[in-house]
Amino acid sequence: MINVIFDFLYYLLYKVYAHFNERSAKSTAAAIVGGMQAMNVLTVVMLIQSIVNPKGKIGKLIAVVLFIFFQVVTYIRYMYRKSYSVKVIEKEWLEVTESARERRKVFFFLYGAISIVGFFGLAIYLGFKKIGIDWGNTIFMRIVNIDMIL
Repeated sequence: MINVIFDFLYYLLYKVYAHFNERSAKSTAAAIVGGMQAMNVLTVVMLIQSIVNPKGKIGKLIAVVLFIFFQVVTYIRYMYRKSYSVKVIEKEWLEVTESARERRKVFFFLYGAISIVGFFGLAIYLGFKKIGIDWGNTIFMRIVNIDMIL
């Protein structure tokens, strides 16, 4: 089931990038899907790490290895395996009703937005927390001057 979600995401990204550059659309879509998968796994790892060992950190090597792993696996899946070609996925996509396709497009947009905001937001939050920046006394709060609003 989860593979079908990424297959359809790959297909929709392929369609978007095919309008700009047909030759690189497949590899671009595969790279984005691989990056999204890596970001999701790294987000879960960061959450677990922050609960288990709040003072610890995720090594850069682990992050790079995870990123490369998902890039390679996703690239091989969509570029070299015929059962995951654009034509096969397109056929499956067209078998779904139009209303279901529209709902899935909204789901994929939300999935992408939540994944990106969740990954970078958590990374920034944990980074600030590790270096001891108090969220109540950040530059943003000074600019907004929350006391004036209250």
